[in-house]
Amino acid sequence: MRRTASAHPFPARAAAAAALSVALAVACSASPHTLSARPGHGVPAPVRPAAAESAGSCGLPPRPPVVGPLSASFVSASVGWLLGITLPACSGPGGSRLVLRKTTDGGRQWSPVPGPPTSWGRPGAGGTAGGVSQVRFADPRNGWAFGPGLWATHDGGASWHQVATHGALVDSLEVMDDRVIAAFTPCGAQCGRPEPAFAVYTSLVARDDWRPVAGATGYGYPQVVMDGGTGYAVSRDQSGSRGTLLGGPADGSARWQPRPLPCAAKPAAAASGAGLVLACAALGTHPTPAQEYRSTDDGRTWQRLTSLLLFDGVDTISISPRGAIIIAGAYSGLLMSWDDGRTWHGVPLVDHAGVVEGGGSLEAAMTTSHQGFAIAAMAQIWFTYDAGHTWTPVTIQ
Repeated sequence: MRRTASAHPFPARAAAAAALSVALAVACSASPHTLSARPGHGVPAPVRPAAAESAGSCGLPPRPPVVGPLSASFVSASVGWLLGITLPACSGPGGSRLVLRKTTDGGRQWSPVPGPPTSWGRPGAGGTAGGVSQVRFADPRNGWAFGPGLWATHDGGASWHQVATHGALVDSLEVMDDRVIAAFTPCGAQCGRPEPAFAVYTSLVARDDWRPVAGATGYGYPQVVMDGGTGYAVSRDQSGSRGTLLGGPADGSARWQPRPLPCAAKPAAAASGAGLVLACAALGTHPTPAQEYRSTDDGRTWQRLTSLLLFDGVDTISISPRGAIIIAGAYSGLLMSWDDGRTWHGVPLVDHAGVVEGGGSLEAAMTTSHQGFAIAAMAQIWFTYDAGHTWTPVTIQ
């Protein structure tokens, strides 16, 4: 069991990112030809320590800094991790630092745990060389922090090491059972290319032995998802008007093949034992037509679900093991369906939050058939324990 949600690497999260003025840059000297190199091997890059928290003062009583959530990952209904940014009351952006928290009671309480010794990164928009913005755990021992750097732990977070990617950025990574897959992108618009090239790599969760997957390459902004032993990569071009879907064995034992993509406009994907789900929404229109599809045969054929008219696009889509579907997006808030996408229901508590109404990035995922969470980037996390019917905000320190 493993469900995740994270701040989206594309334009929808720009409003939330602007709330924290952090100067970021990525060294981007690699070319697409570096895809033939073997990420995960060689001497890791030097560790860049996280910035120390400033002591600043504004005349208010001192208090522990609140953690602004970026990404969360659960390996069971009880055990999960959250990657976030500390938001001190008075010290301003210079006092923020990257932190990791762990829960053993399903997200009700959180405790500090060691995190990767690096700083916050911004996928798709630049970041420090080893900076990260997302977290995934496969089990209590094996986890990764990424976006755009890549760090790994194989001792439950007691220690972290940077995985060599040979200049490639890692903006998407997913894990299931004993296998982890990731999309490695050497360079994009930052290096003068109109579209970034990507390749999917795979590794056993307990080892840093990343190997390229035959056929799993393309152009655009990739998202990888997994359903059992099958992996998928869905990408869109810079305009959001053209997409690609590839799929095949997550262990790379056979060449990945193109799958028919039922829609072209900015696809977002999710997978679980209940099948593969896609949501597509056009960019630049308000309101935004959104169309959802479901496949139960590894993306070979698709069932069209009820169309939606959203205020803005779709950041993420998630499906629980029993089939409940959740859609999240900037301005659009949360939408739940408990009847295979025939009807959709909003979540007023989340939708009317100031950060959502203001256009902040919103991500959501179901942890189990009954438990799930939603993250407004660097602002708030909510939990549901009744399959999305009610939601509770949680403050993390």
